[in-house]
Amino acid sequence: MNEVVSIEVAGQVFWIDAQAYVVLKNYLKDIRLQLAADECAEEIYQDIELRIAELLYAFASNDRKAVSADQLNTVIEQIGPIESDFADDLPQRHSRLDPANRIIGGVCAGLSKRFGVPVFLFRLLFLVAAFAFGVGLALYLILWITMDTSKHVDATKPAQAGFWQGLQRIIFLPFSIVGALLAAVGNHFSKRRAGYLWLLKNLFAATLLILAATLIILLIEIAQARLFPPIINWGLGAAAIYLITLGLVVYFREHYSAPPIVRVKPVLKKLALIPALALSAAMAFSVWFQSEHHSEMSDHAFTLTAPQLTIVFNQTQPPAQFVGHVDYELKTHPGDQLKVSIEYEGLGRNSSSAEASAQTIEYYFAYSDNQLKLDKYWSLPDATLNRGQDVYVVVEIPQGVTVSSSWPLMISWHRGQPYYHTLYGQTRDHPATSYRYLSSGQFLHELDNINPDGVSSNERSALLALYCDTFFIGESWACNSNVVKPVTDNIRFDLAFEADAALIEDIRQLLQANRSLFLSGLKQMQQIVQQLAQTYPATSRLQGYIEQLIELKSAPPT
Repeated sequence: MNEVVSIEVAGQVFWIDAQAYVVLKNYLKDIRLQLAADECAEEIYQDIELRIAELLYAFASNDRKAVSADQLNTVIEQIGPIESDFADDLPQRHSRLDPANRIIGGVCAGLSKRFGVPVFLFRLLFLVAAFAFGVGLALYLILWITMDTSKHVDATKPAQAGFWQGLQRIIFLPFSIVGALLAAVGNHFSKRRAGYLWLLKNLFAATLLILAATLIILLIEIAQARLFPPIINWGLGAAAIYLITLGLVVYFREHYSAPPIVRVKPVLKKLALIPALALSAAMAFSVWFQSEHHSEMSDHAFTLTAPQLTIVFNQTQPPAQFVGHVDYELKTHPGDQLKVSIEYEGLGRNSSSAEASAQTIEYYFAYSDNQLKLDKYWSLPDATLNRGQDVYVVVEIPQGVTVSSSWPLMISWHRGQPYYHTLYGQTRDHPATSYRYLSSGQFLHELDNINPDGVSSNERSALLALYCDTFFIGESWACNSNVVKPVTDNIRFDLAFEADAALIEDIRQLLQANRSLFLSGLKQMQQIVQQLAQTYPATSRLQGYIEQLIELKSAPPT
């Protein structure tokens, strides 16, 4: 016996099945939502309600029975279906999950009922497809998420388990365990869905803002490169502003503004296709126009008349329309000449234009009487276009030379080899002074320490890098953490040295950041490393550097 209810539609009373009543109620609710922004919403809604009443009257008067769900479905089809969630309550022919006969999520059981195929075949098919690059697993998850649970099956009531069903549950037992875990995770997200949706909403809003800022930066770079006439650059700017404004207004209106609010007209959304295509074309043209890269080297060698070198960095910015910073790299070499290598780089649409771009760079340096003058900036002539030009300067200093630099130098590492560079942020407003270094081995040692027998920051960094490179396995960025943790608690510690971990721990204690390191500490470290060197030849590089430091700190040069 079906439950029936009495309803009033357009002033007329009808008897209708309870299930059909839910469908009709949701149908009318969706119509009101869809007509919310229409000025004639109430009139349209009344017309639709009147039409429904006329069709329902025809069914009710024909057989004098309550209107069934099938009859209501016919009424809705005549008026026009509404795309909404309530359509699930209509008599459907869609596939639904079958929780009562599930192994994992009830997908295969639901498909079996829908198509009348034995459920075991579906399970076997998904299992085989899972080994085809995970296609079966991906398809199963998609169906599990998108398929609805059957309204006609009580998920809490176990299915009648026969021998064949029980055998399938045993065969697919590992998958049942995985399904239970996934269902638990799914229930967690379902119960806290509002919180996760709020987080995703805000993350997406932040992403939109970042994309907007990125688009503006790209347009500025395109304008600076002068790839297009000014009028086109202004047009691209206007297109970007239109897209950014429209996108932010639509998103924030939909997710942050409380109704009622003026809707964005569909024509404005459709017009967004034009600026989107224009910006995409501009970006593609920019990439193509600067797709080729060219670099050329200019090598120079100078003979020092004395074991002394003065390096002066000129900070005066040239009066050009476009200027850029020069990247410096200083290192030592065993020869007897000062070497200066300048690399010029440029981009273009082909190799010849890229080469021409590199050759337009203007950069000046000078050498005279053991003094090397290097400009901080390079520039382009006013009539020259910016095409990704850049300048790199490498200075190779002979070993055993005393170096005076107008900027402080900081050590860095590349593939296990040391080099020195300057920091613009720390030197832009630095007082005019001189910093003295001694070129010894692969390193430049400070000569003007407050404590002549103390280890400088650069020397400590070199010690730390050699320590990490010798006793640990991993990338250079992880080196600092190797000193913080005891060696036995560090997963990057090389187990080849496990027998002498206590000695290596003693070295780590000497290298602590909050501990000053002087000549006495270097001698303690030397004794430990000499003891390790008897068993491990890999410590030779660290041992050599410690001995070099001890020699310099014992008799610092004047």
